[in-house]
Amino acid sequence: MRIFYFLLEDIKNQRELREVEFLSGFGRVVVLSHDRPESLPAGARWFRVRRPPAWFVSFLTLWRKASLACGKAVPSRYNLEFPARNVYIRNRFLKGLVDFAWTAKLRSGLNRVAPRYDKIFFLPMRLALAIGGPKLRRRRPGQSFALIDAILVRNLPFWPVALAMRARGSSLVGVVKSWDNPFYSQLLNDADGFITWADAMTRDVRGLHAVDGVPFVSWGASPFRPFVEHVDGLEPAIADRPAGKPLTIGYAAAYHDTVMSVEEVSLVVDIADALKSRLPEARLLFRPYPVNYEGIYDRLKACDNVEIVEIAGPSADRFGDGRERIFFGSPEEKVDYLDRCDLFVSMATSFTIEAAIRRRPIVHFWLPPEARAKPHERKVFDCIDTNDHLELYYTRLLPTCRSVPELIEAFAAAGGGALPDPKAGEILADELGARMADLKAPQRFEAFLREWA
Repeated sequence: MRIFYFLLEDIKNQRELREVEFLSGFGRVVVLSHDRPESLPAGARWFRVRRPPAWFVSFLTLWRKASLACGKAVPSRYNLEFPARNVYIRNRFLKGLVDFAWTAKLRSGLNRVAPRYDKIFFLPMRLALAIGGPKLRRRRPGQSFALIDAILVRNLPFWPVALAMRARGSSLVGVVKSWDNPFYSQLLNDADGFITWADAMTRDVRGLHAVDGVPFVSWGASPFRPFVEHVDGLEPAIADRPAGKPLTIGYAAAYHDTVMSVEEVSLVVDIADALKSRLPEARLLFRPYPVNYEGIYDRLKACDNVEIVEIAGPSADRFGDGRERIFFGSPEEKVDYLDRCDLFVSMATSFTIEAAIRRRPIVHFWLPPEARAKPHERKVFDCIDTNDHLELYYTRLLPTCRSVPELIEAFAAAGGGALPDPKAGEILADELGARMADLKAPQRFEAFLREWA
């Protein structure tokens, strides 16, 4: 009988529980985590992994940073334009030093001869296993699988566990859990197989990391399954606006931290001011980021054509000190919000995909470098440009406005009845695996498992 070990530092997310439920259809599932899950699908078991000492976690954190500095950077914009996204080091001297060292590594040719990130990262763990690893019972190939997030900087304390299980016969399977992950140097290369959300992600992993000779399977974007299931049970969204109704435009925040949120709010204020001049009756329905700081959107409250549509549902104080809250939305409240929007503005957020699933007309907003005249425009879009998947998918597939005036004219056209075709959004959602039919996933996954037989 097959057995799947599901390694995860925190299993409070419904996405992971759905993945466990899916795996239960193919064998026995054992969840390995620090804390007991609140619930598990029938038949799944749980084993506690003891929390490592603080010094060990600190060592792994420092070691992963050293691995990134010394390891090979894959040729993605995410890596090549690292200084543009390195906005969180407040010390200017330290930021300049880090940016210079990274750029020098890429331009000097050292990157061509550097070892892969995962080879460096795993070095101390493999040494420890060679000296005195745990004695676990070996299993036949194709019968035991250890599944873990393929990004090595996540679930840090679980990588020694995963390598120990592999050393005793389990197949190590990397789960690629987001569309931007294939473009990270910190992606696991040395796996026995990979699970991705979509065939497009499989192409990205293979193309950038030269991973060949191991099985791949795409099982759909699990975070969107509850939303897809909810939308499938509803009446289609109304496509036409009632005569005389003021235009309502949806916008979902792309950033949540105190550095980039300030810049994004300045951008939204610019859009709101231009919208008021051209379409005084139109309203911008701003949806906050699910994790946000107290008072981060106060400037928007001064814009009389902007309505902040709070996420309806429970929330929690993330750190217990009142400075940051996390809001837990639901498919129902997301649909309620989207059905208020005649048009949705994409900033390449995941909420764009939910707008596409609900078949809302979408216009994508992206400023090319030569059009970034204001400091906040440069900061927002320079950071966006470091994400390869945005150009590969969002900008390529969606109708795109490349200036604020062009965006406002798209709003005016929508107000006159010329709404963008929702089909473009559906194509985007399909290519990224967000609407992948679950009916086909079991057959694909069974074929994936048979490659080990």
